[in-house]
Amino acid sequence: MYCFGRIPAAGEEYRWQNLKLTVLEADERRLVRLSITPLIEPSAISHPRSASA
Repeated sequence: MYCFGRIPAAGEEYRWQNLKLTVLEADERRLVRLSITPLIEPSAISHPRSASA
């Protein structure tokens, strides 16, 4: 909530470090449900090697 400066509404997203925070449900005083999804950096994705060797 510090990142928003207020209570965010449902559907709002925020990226923090390597995480995506999505508000699923909130009321006027608190967050009720929050989704936290790790973000994968492009360098961390492995690419299959070609089998033409």
